[in-house]
Amino acid sequence: LDETAMRGFQEDFFACVRSDEEFLWNALTQPAATERAVSRSFKRVVQWMPQDTLDELLRFFVDPAAPCALWISGLPIDPEIPPTPALPGEFRLPICEAWLLGVARVLGVPYGMLGFYTGNARGGLIRDLSPKPGLGGINQPHIRLNFHRDVPACVTGSDSEPDGFLLLSARGDPGHQAQTLVCASALLASRLSPAELAALRRSPVQTECVRHAGGQVTPYGPPFYSVQGSELDPQITLFYIPDHKDFSYRIVSADPETQTAYGHAVDLASELCDEVDLQAGDMLVINNARCNHGRTPFAPQLDGTDRWLLKTFVRAAGWRRPSQLGGAEGPLRWPNLLLK
Repeated sequence: LDETAMRGFQEDFFACVRSDEEFLWNALTQPAATERAVSRSFKRVVQWMPQDTLDELLRFFVDPAAPCALWISGLPIDPEIPPTPALPGEFRLPICEAWLLGVARVLGVPYGMLGFYTGNARGGLIRDLSPKPGLGGINQPHIRLNFHRDVPACVTGSDSEPDGFLLLSARGDPGHQAQTLVCASALLASRLSPAELAALRRSPVQTECVRHAGGQVTPYGPPFYSVQGSELDPQITLFYIPDHKDFSYRIVSADPETQTAYGHAVDLASELCDEVDLQAGDMLVINNARCNHGRTPFAPQLDGTDRWLLKTFVRAAGWRRPSQLGGAEGPLRWPNLLLK
């Protein structure tokens, strides 16, 4: 973004704040106050976001030719960022939160999931991503987060899969080791052979957890088809479970060709992906249906200077792109807003 176009945003933000509600909303305990905060954030984003960037956001979920991700740099954030938290706590970044909620509302509706970080200060609508080595899972900075889609319905069996999500950097990795990896499904499909794509459509794969102690194998979720949807706009689902002290994971299939093709798809994603070094004021907008993402390992300092991202899910609401549903219906051509 043009720095001159955003000059004055911080002053305008604090001048317009009329109550503690701007800072202290909680999605779990104060849903009405949270909705008002989302509405105000939306109004601010529409007022301040340059027109060409706003246009890109508005077409993001409805144009088949739109990219699978947008990287926006130069957002003005809170003038004073506290030390990066190493443990969960009561942390508020009002300007960062306003950008996150406002852009999410431009795209659709921001949301969280009950029981998923709802104990934090924001009630789980926005979560903090920072290195927390003692907590395990995705909080472990030293492990590579392999390619996956967030909360995929075909694996979890739930209806809470996000259409997309936002990452906003309050502080970047000072060592520039932590790279967010993004691999477009259309690009990945174009590099897989017709036989591999056919195998991934023909037979499901299964996530399994293997216990380190006794070697017991437990399925995780139902079997799922890694490639679904239209040939023009395929949805490719890769899945990953972070390293755990008690078990490791693997993806298997009763069809040897499918299992081999899945492994090749993961390797190809590593070769084809874009690497994004999110620094302060950077926002990454991800279409969860059209790409898989991951993160490189990095060495945290744990001195308050480490990478600190804020994240929220987005439900695009309204209508879905016909091409994503498969069948004979062709892709919707932007900006046509009329469906058959």
